[in-house]
Amino acid sequence: EPAPADSHAAPENSAAYEAYLRGSYWVARVNPASTERAIKAFEDAIRADSGFAPAYAGLSKAQQQMVAIARSGDLYATLSRALGNVERALQLDSNLAAGYLARATIRLNAWASDSLVEADIGRAMASMPNSAGTRIVHSLALARQGRHAEAQAEAEAAVQLDPLSPAMHTSAALTALAGRRYDLAVSESRRTLSLDSQFIGGFAIEAVALLEQGQADRCLALDLRAFPEI
Repeated sequence: EPAPADSHAAPENSAAYEAYLRGSYWVARVNPASTERAIKAFEDAIRADSGFAPAYAGLSKAQQQMVAIARSGDLYATLSRALGNVERALQLDSNLAAGYLARATIRLNAWASDSLVEADIGRAMASMPNSAGTRIVHSLALARQGRHAEAQAEAEAAVQLDPLSPAMHTSAALTALAGRRYDLAVSESRRTLSLDSQFIGGFAIEAVALLEQGQADRCLALDLRAFPEI
């Protein structure tokens, strides 16, 4: 998704804002090289202006994405840093919607209570009700609760709001997979690949969808070199 529509004015330090915009561009790609570039850009923004809250929220989002796609490294430490950065963002700006979204996804991954997750999403919704990022995080939260029809509706809204975002289609694929809508999971995953050929998930989502349908032969025909466990 493009830079969050948080309605925050650019900081007086233009270098910080330019670096923040670079980070927002690169974090929308779902591959390690782009995510590393996003992390560096957000870190540059913070070095240029240590009080610019959106940069901390962006860094947290990028660090969480690295946890999701990395195949090695101390992922718990990275997630811990992501939580520290988002808490710093919210200390600087208690109304920062991107901060609440970033914390909501950490809480989702850590299996925090639904009430905590929904509270953060609610704060983000109040400021950015029509943001693709808000809708897709809400979809993932609903899917975890087993509310699959509502989750899919939110995922579809997110994709419509930002149809060229690989990250939106990836999350929509995961939501469809959770709801056992396997054909949709496959089509959304392939859409991600068409937008970003370096998508780290590759054919993993499609492979799982095929396995769930008892089609191991078709699964084995996919390029799964990056996913020997499948």
